[in-house]
Amino acid sequence: MNKEELIEQLRDDRTHGASELAFIALQGIAVVVGQMDSTNLSLATRFKDLVQDISKVRPSMASLQNVVGEVFDRLAAENIHTPSLYKARLSRICADVAETARLAQDRITEKMIDLIAPNEVIMTHSCSSIIKKILSQLIDKNVEVIVTESRPGNEGQDLARFLSDLHIETTYITEAQINIFMPEVTKVVLGADTILADGSVVNKAGTSLMAIAANYHGIPVYVCADQFKRSQQSSTEMEEMEAAELGVDLEHVSPRNFYFDITPAELVTVLVTDLTE
Repeated sequence: MNKEELIEQLRDDRTHGASELAFIALQGIAVVVGQMDSTNLSLATRFKDLVQDISKVRPSMASLQNVVGEVFDRLAAENIHTPSLYKARLSRICADVAETARLAQDRITEKMIDLIAPNEVIMTHSCSSIIKKILSQLIDKNVEVIVTESRPGNEGQDLARFLSDLHIETTYITEAQINIFMPEVTKVVLGADTILADGSVVNKAGTSLMAIAANYHGIPVYVCADQFKRSQQSSTEMEEMEAAELGVDLEHVSPRNFYFDITPAELVTVLVTDLTE
């Protein structure tokens, strides 16, 4: 794998969420830099360029920017002058940051499980890796889950299949039916791609509609996000993908395909994080 192939993989991935893409990036940069044949000065410069390119490739996903930035900062602080040692330490730091992120997800999972009572009805959107982790630990609580299809990628199908394999009773609906089913729900539980500085949540388009419906019906909204999802910015570029994914090709019709939306902080009842509170 070279730099261009890694950037293309991250840019074109429509299946994985922010956390999973961050793990892919960590594995990728260790491979890409490990294959570079250059002096240490050149290695550091080329790694910096790689970090900058990765940070720009998916602007709606803060964790992708934050994990590679964490690796860069740790490595720069060590001031290594030997190319072979530089590569070895980069690989080790990537593994350490990935482990930190996994432990963060474990802490969030434990917190969220404690907040869910037996026989609850949970609604969720998209197919977040942290949500899969949480739901997989709720089998003994006999919960029911309502899953939206999450167009245009239909990630909800992947989550529904995952829950089916766990024998968890699941209702699969379109986003247009969110408000119809919301009165049956006891909790909305969501992941996030980014938490903005003001507490607003960037996540798969449709998240804000679910939060609005939940607030209207008095249903609490829980958003699960680790420290790497936090952004110091109060706004972000919203990614618009290929209109062809919507399957509409008509004269005088202009399909639009934004993958993410922003849910205001006031619509989030509890932000569940890995940090000690």
